[in-house]
Amino acid sequence: MSTLIYLGLGSNQDRDHHLGLAWDFLAALLVDVQCSPVYSSVAAGCVGDDFFNVVLSGRTDLTLDQLSDVLKRFEARYARGLAPRIVLPVDIDILLYGDFVGVYEHGVLPRSDLIDRPYVMMPLAVLAPDGVHPVTGKTYKATWLEFERDMPAEQKPVLVASDVLTLQAAEADDFVMAQTLKSIRLRQGLTQRKLAEKARVTHSSISVIEKNQASPGVNTLGKILSALSTSLPEFFAEIERGRAEVKTKKRILEF
Repeated sequence: MSTLIYLGLGSNQDRDHHLGLAWDFLAALLVDVQCSPVYSSVAAGCVGDDFFNVVLSGRTDLTLDQLSDVLKRFEARYARGLAPRIVLPVDIDILLYGDFVGVYEHGVLPRSDLIDRPYVMMPLAVLAPDGVHPVTGKTYKATWLEFERDMPAEQKPVLVASDVLTLQAAEADDFVMAQTLKSIRLRQGLTQRKLAEKARVTHSSISVIEKNQASPGVNTLGKILSALSTSLPEFFAEIERGRAEVKTKKRILEF
């Protein structure tokens, strides 16, 4: 008999990528997997960039200790050599394991995050609003609404994407846009510095955009395209061709 579980996922390094890896791993490990929206929140108990957080539900035939061991091994793949409490590529916490209440090898369930951590409470309230906390007897939606009333607005999680798959798609689109800009620049024989001069933007702006470390604002993109003598329709047409190439390569790899 499979057990319904809830997991909390977080990342503050290469967040789209690492949450995508975690999703792929858990989608293969569990059945009937459901995902909350993705939220951004200030790092709690950890120095570094803001976190992206989601809550997943699914069913498993693994025992609680087996599940915990599998998740810890997955986390360890991406945490080696990193400074603790600064960078967390992938953090996966078991929030609920069926109706289990008590102590197990790696902690206590239900996890206290369910009643005192906004980055868990909000996505859980969206994913399972009518779910009932096994100790308090309150629904997750009611628990969140009570907690939210006295919470400063700046501390509330911010919606980033409707789910992890949407987040991955956005990451892919950003990558294609970055590569398209770079391709046009190279075809015109321009260095990053020369393009920056023509567009009247900083060299670092061109660099981070082409590395897909930042997305250009509308004004910046307009300046860059003008310097490249490329219209917006031409640019987006080239992006579409790039997307098609990415999809073709993906199908070949999957085959």
